Amino acid sequence: INKNPEFKAKVTKELADTLSKGWDSAVKQYPILESLQPRYIVKNEKGRIAQSKAILKEVEKEEIYRLRESTKQMLHNIAGKNITNAHDGRIAQVSKKNIGKMVSDKAIAKSVANGFSAMEHFNAVNDIESLYKNAIFKETTADKHGEIYLKIHRYNAQFENANALITLKETTEHGSKIYTLELEELEAP
Repeated sequence: INKNPEFKAKVTKELADTLSKGWDSAVKQYPILESLQPRYIVKNEKGRIAQSKAILKEVEKEEIYRLRESTKQMLHNIAGKNITNAHDGRIAQVSKKNIGKMVSDKAIAKSVANGFSAMEHFNAVNDIESLYKNAIFKETTADKHGEIYLKIHRYNAQFENANALITLKETTEHGSKIYTLELEELEAP
């Protein structure tokens, strides 16, 4: 919806028209509304349009929450598992601590700022094991805060129509941990 403003306007208007028939009619037309509390329907059309926009935002927020929770569950299933990169043999793990980083609002916002949807971000994170296995090493840098025991490794992996930039943090004590992922536009050839 967010990528297509014309479609969003159409859905908003359609929802507003459906709301004019009452909450139960709106839920029948849009079953996803069942997750929301029944509410008073604004009587005038302008008010219903505003109400429809607010409801769509609420539905989107609920959907992101659901995606975040299911992605966390999937990542917990592979947490602590050694994942070997096919190109350089570096072994990394998804840590329970970094699961939250990959599904955080900040990580999602980076992918969205690069032109991708939250759904595309979650799909990439759900595929992190395969993406890292096939990723190509990009660079190693020092920690930006000057911690000498910490190295930052970056890898690129093609994911659908995007580049998945995977960041690892390596310490001598804990090895390499997959820290975060963001989607970037593919470079032009």
